Parts: sequence; structure tokens; C-alpha cells
Amino acid sequence: MDRNLDSVERTIIVELSRNSRLLYTALAKKCGVSTVTVRKKLRELTICGVINLRVISDYQKLGYQTTAFIGLNVRPNAMTPVLATLEGMANIPYLILTAGRYNVLLLAIYESPSALSNFVEKELSQLDGILRTETLISLKVIKRPWDDLLQPGSLRTSIDVLDKQIISALGHDVRLSYAKIARKVGASVPTVRQRLGRLVDEGVVGFSLFYYSPQMGPQGMAVMGLRVRPSRLQEVQNYLHQKPEVRYMALTAGRYDFMMIMSFKTAADLAKFLRSDLASFDGIEQVETFTTLEMVKRSFTELFQP
Repeated sequence: MDRNLDSVERTIIVELSRNSRLLYTALAKKCGVSTVTVRKKLRELTICGVINLRVISDYQKLGYQTTAFIGLNVRPNAMTPVLATLEGMANIPYLILTAGRYNVLLLAIYESPSALSNFVEKELSQLDGILRTETLISLKVIKRPWDDLLQPGSLRTSIDVLDKQIISALGHDVRLSYAKIARKVGASVPTVRQRLGRLVDEGVVGFSLFYYSPQMGPQGMAVMGLRVRPSRLQEVQNYLHQKPEVRYMALTAGRYDFMMIMSFKTAADLAKFLRSDLASFDGIEQVETFTTLEMVKRSFTELFQP
């Protein structure tokens, strides 16, 4: 994380931020070095945590229409096994250990309200150590950190098993070649190329590079629940949507009107946001902040499984 980047590494980061699947030969040409050097540099940048290449997806287009924030109170001596079990569940992309009303917060994503209900009533209820749960159904997902990285196209063809297999393969390695994807899914290279092109054009998947520099400093996370005067809901939504600190935002039914996942460099920045940005805005009647002690899981990869 603290390493000084040379000119080749800086060029790799710039070019992959434009196209994460740029061929090694094209990347080597832009950097003015051999493909062997590019492969070595990219591997080092990834291992050192300077960059993180990911496949991103509009999970609603994949059929996951129901989302909810679920707060849990877990007995301290049961925390480790409960977290381990929840972390292994494909439909939980965000799992957060928090301080506040709940000691665990999770985001659950399912195909339907009945599937979510089944998870709460059967799977959660069977976990020993969970003392209480509270479910906040998302009425509308307002902001996700990757939305600007997806094409705005609409679905013209239903997503099938082969589509999901292709996305799943890329979920484990964004830079996997068409030939290797084809071998994994049992399809021809032209079919994979055509399918993936369609998925990108229709905004189902995209590719991103997350770059971490020493200048960015450490980043902390927090979850906030907001109660808002009904007449000001739209105004507050528009105001918070454009705030870079707000990474994920949903209009919810339950204790809060909005649930947000926030990102801050320091505790002072979080305090400033509470004192200045929120306190000065008329219409926000109550704010509850859940300080993130540990981001246990932040991965949508399992949702790509066919």
C-alpha cells in the first residue's frame, strides 16, 4: 500500500481503470514494455493490495428484486460461529460487525419477498445465539457504488444459465480470457464473446479497478438510519444522493426511512458530516449511526452462481 509506483505501474493503473479486460499485448504496447513485465507488475500490484479488479453487476437484472437490511443482536459467545455461517451465505453480500442498537448488520438480496421471508423465518431462526432480529425492507434502492460503472441499457433477452456461468467465471478472475471462459462453461469462444458483449451493453455486468493510494489514507465505514419528515423525503433523497460519502442508499420500510452505508477517512470526517451536512438540513428528524467495527464480508460474487 505504501509502495512508490513507477511509470509502468502508473500506466497500468490508468489503462485498466478505462478497460479492466484490456489484453496483455495491448497493455504492454501502451506501457512500452514486454507482456512478461506487464503480467509481473500487475500480479505485484494485486498481491500488495494497490489495485483490486472486480466484476460488478446489476443484481436486479439477474433476478434479485428484493433487498433488506437486517439488524441482529447476537450473544457474545456465539458471535464467531454466527458470523462464519452468515459469511458463507450467497445472498448476503454485506455483513458488518457494528456498535450500536445492533451488533451485526447485513444486507440480504433475494429473488422475491417470500424467499427473503423464508431466510428470516427458517435460516436465521435456526442459528443459535441470535437474540433478536429487525428487518428493514428496501422499497427502492437509490444508490449503489457501482451504478455509474454499468451501461444504462435495458434487458432485451432473459438471463439464462449460460449467462450466469460466464459472469460467475469472471467473478473469480476479471481478466480471464474468452478461451478460458469458454472451456469453463462448455461453450464456443464466439458464443462467450457475443454473450459477454450483450451482458455489458445491457448493463448487467461491468468491470472496475479499485485503486488504493497512500494519499487516500485509511477509510472507515458506518451505517446510518434516518427518519425524515414525509414532505421532505424526495428533497432529502436528492441531497444525500450526490454526497460522495454515501456509498449505498435505500428507501426502507420500518424504523427508518433511509438506510445508508457510508465511507469516511477519519472519525472527524464522520462527525463533520453529522454536525454540518445532516444537522443543517431541515426535514431530517432522527439519525442513528452504527459504527463499523469490522466489514466481515463485502462481496457479490456468490450471487453470480447459476
